[in-house]
Amino acid sequence: GIDITTHIARCAGLADTPFALDDPAALAAQAETLASKTEGFAVLDAAVEEPMKAAIRAAARQLKQQGADYALVTLKDAAGTVYYASGVANAAQSISESPVDAASIAAILREEGIIPTAQLAAFTEPVSVYTDRSMGVHYDGNSLWLDNVSAAKGGKAWMNPFAASAVQFVGDLIEEVRSMGYEQVVLTGVQFPNIITVSYTHLRAHE
Repeated sequence: GIDITTHIARCAGLADTPFALDDPAALAAQAETLASKTEGFAVLDAAVEEPMKAAIRAAARQLKQQGADYALVTLKDAAGTVYYASGVANAAQSISESPVDAASIAAILREEGIIPTAQLAAFTEPVSVYTDRSMGVHYDGNSLWLDNVSAAKGGKAWMNPFAASAVQFVGDLIEEVRSMGYEQVVLTGVQFPNIITVSYTHLRAHE
């Protein structure tokens, strides 16, 4: 288990910030800070789940009061991390160590009159291609192309928008999050690698 008083700090990068369980307004503000983090957040055990749900509900009510209609929830980021327990096979190696209950989040948002919207990184993530290399941009046969000279220098693989397996993977994630109650899906990273460093031929070779 974890200490509730440090959970929000660990998730949101804040220093020693306890949940304000006795102050609904402060709790909502903390939830808003947590939700603004593109890295996502984690529900680690049952002791934390209910306070986190309360924080999500408080944040949803605050959004509603401000006239918002949608809440954007990052469920897969550009680093390749999937923040919920996805059943899609090619996401198996990408799931966070502490996945959230994405369906529960969507349900709470709907109950508060907010339309749940999932945000998913599409082709600019470097992890899933190592689960199924057919999804990646290649060169010299089966070698994965990196956007720098080497992994040691920060080079990352890309998913190939021309690869049928990559398109299927993104589509499967969209279908999955929609089945969990997310009425809208926003895709980020819907783009090709830098055309200066990868040729069109390399992309089309694995179409």
